[in-house]
Amino acid sequence: MLRFASLLFLLTGGHSVTAPTLPGERVVRNAYRMYDGKWFKTVFFAQRTEVSADPTLGTEPRVETWYVAVQPPGLTRIDVAPALTGRALLYRGDSTYEYGKGQLRGAHPGGREPLYILLHDLHSARPEKTIATLRRYGFDFSRTHERVWDGEKVIVVGALAGDTVSNQFWLEKRRLILVRLIERNGADPRRPLDARVTGYERAGHGWLEHSIRLFLGGRLSMVEDYTNIHIDAPPEPGLFDPVPYHLPRWLGAGKDLFG
Repeated sequence: MLRFASLLFLLTGGHSVTAPTLPGERVVRNAYRMYDGKWFKTVFFAQRTEVSADPTLGTEPRVETWYVAVQPPGLTRIDVAPALTGRALLYRGDSTYEYGKGQLRGAHPGGREPLYILLHDLHSARPEKTIATLRRYGFDFSRTHERVWDGEKVIVVGALAGDTVSNQFWLEKRRLILVRLIERNGADPRRPLDARVTGYERAGHGWLEHSIRLFLGGRLSMVEDYTNIHIDAPPEPGLFDPVPYHLPRWLGAGKDLFG
C-alpha cells in the first residue's frame, strides 16, 4: 500500500504542496510587514498599576509602581517598587524568572503572555514565530472577521462574528495595532480575560500604548497607565540576564511613585 506522502507526490505530479495561508496568518504577516525594521528597539517607563479588590481571591485594592523595560522581541523586565519590595518578573524568550525580596524565587518555561506578544513582538519578531507561539495559546487562525470598535474598523483574529468566547485578538485595521484581547482564563474558566488597550502615541516609527484596562469575567481587575517614557535608550549590560537580583540603573532609586 502506498504511503499517503507517496500518493500525494504522485497526484501532484511530483511538485511540493504548500499548505494554504490561513486568514489570521495573513493578518500577522501584514502587521509585521507594515513595521519591519521600523519598530522601536527599547522602551522604558514607570507604570501606575491600580489593582481592584477581588472578593473571589480575598484581596484588597492597591496601587503599585511598576518599572517596565521592554526590548522586543522577547525581552521584558518588570520591577515592582523595587526599593521597597525587591519583586521583579523577567520574561526572556520562552522562560520566566520571578524575584522576591531581592532573591530569585523561581524559574520556569513559558515566556511572555499573548498580551505582551501582541503589543510589540507582533511587529518585530518573524511572523512564523509569532504565529506558532499564539497557536500554542489556542488562537485559531482560520477564523477572522471585521467589525467596528471605538469608532475604528478592526480585524478580529481567532473568532467569527458573534463569538466573544474564543481566544481572539483585535487589531485596528488602519495601523494593525492591538486594541483588544479576549482569552480564556485557565486558572478560572468562569472569568475570561478581556484586555483593552488605548492611548497610543508615536514611538519612533512605531506606536506605544499608554493605558491598558484588564477585566476578569466582566469585572475591572487592573488599570495600567504609563508615565516617564523613554524610547530607544540603550539598555544597561545584563538588564535582561537571569542573574542575582540587582537594582537596574535606569530606574534610579526605584521609589514607589504611586503606591
